[in-house]
Amino acid sequence: MLIIFWSISVQWSATMDFSLLAGEKLIKDFRAVEEQISDLLQGRRYFFRVYCGNIFGFGPPRSSVPPSVVPSSRISTRISIFETD
Repeated sequence: MLIIFWSISVQWSATMDFSLLAGEKLIKDFRAVEEQISDLLQGRRYFFRVYCGNIFGFGPPRSSVPPSVVPSSRISTRISIFETD
């Protein structure tokens, strides 16, 4: 059985266990290979995870690689969350 994902949920948090979410974004374009998250605070560490969803619901989360980022004044606060090969 071939199951295609229909949407992607990206979550980010300042805590590794995601006990308090800093934000979440639902992406409905399944062809997207990259998403930009803006309005991140410079100097604060963020952890990211991604869920893929289909008609049956969302699967387990996948953590980002690297597991966290810290936006600095030397880089944009718009950070790419995921890419496919």
